[in-house]
Amino acid sequence: SYNALYLYMEDGIPIRPAGLFNHNALYEINLAGTGDIEVMKGPASALYGSNAAGGAVNFLTRAPSAQPQAMLGVQSSDQGYRRLDFDASGSVGEGGLRIAGYQSTRRGGWQRYNQADKDSLSLRHDAPVGDAALLKTILSYNRLYTDMPGSLNETDYQQRPGFSYQNFTWRKVEAARLSTELEGSWNAGGVSTITAYARSNTTNQLPSYLIFNTGANSAVGRTTAQHFDSLGLDAHHKQSWGDSASVLLGFSLDNSPMQAQERNLAIVRDAASGSYTSFSAGSLRRDYEVDIYNRALYAQADWRITPQWKLQAGGRYDTVRYAYRNRLTPSATTGAPSESRSYE
Repeated sequence: SYNALYLYMEDGIPIRPAGLFNHNALYEINLAGTGDIEVMKGPASALYGSNAAGGAVNFLTRAPSAQPQAMLGVQSSDQGYRRLDFDASGSVGEGGLRIAGYQSTRRGGWQRYNQADKDSLSLRHDAPVGDAALLKTILSYNRLYTDMPGSLNETDYQQRPGFSYQNFTWRKVEAARLSTELEGSWNAGGVSTITAYARSNTTNQLPSYLIFNTGANSAVGRTTAQHFDSLGLDAHHKQSWGDSASVLLGFSLDNSPMQAQERNLAIVRDAASGSYTSFSAGSLRRDYEVDIYNRALYAQADWRITPQWKLQAGGRYDTVRYAYRNRLTPSATTGAPSESRSYE
């Protein structure tokens, strides 16, 4: 689905705020820095977020090692793909530090107009706080630039599968996240966790899916630009009674102002081949800001009835407020008038 029915997370923190879902969000994850992946099928919204109504995927960063470690990997293919992976880890004082990432490029290959670059980097620092707590800090950065060759029809698939009608469509993404988590056990059977985080994300495109033919030699399209910054806090406490029962209570706060623009394009199309050859920029189609505020309370209880059966119940209450400001004169194409709306 392209709808906001599932949630991507990094160490339990959604990589995007509610209201700014992207089904392509895996390009904002550094898989080279991932140690484990949790996949939760079905409703998981009680603990993780309002988007997790259909499922959740949690990417867990690899912890630092006690002893020095290093890895260097090289990949290459006959289709023009090159990739360099690196990973280094070791102890720093009483804690540990790990740096991991990769850099990949794609040039040439069977498909026309398919260049792509991806850079990913993760830093994780773990430090004990006394005898009962751990402070975990994670910095993640991902950058993507890729051509967008667009879709493929049946005739082209049969006769020229590497053909692309596009010559200038592209996507550029930069995603950075910083989080600090303090987790400790200060009472028997209890674990408390508090995480503060910041996100910054820019997605700019001249997308192939927004190009539409208007004649044999002409077409229209648009560029899209979106940027958001986030500050958030998540805190929860889990109390367990052996292996038989547990209760978790928590709350989360998230403020994410964003800005977006769309610009109209006039495109020249070659009638013989159907290719789009050039474009010129026109007027602004959209230009707006939205401040997104999300507050949530959540709880979950688990009861081990028998060794084979467990009863689980959870609940979540979210409030979301949008403060929308249209920087253009409102119309059917430039958007609605400025307003604020709240949802529960």
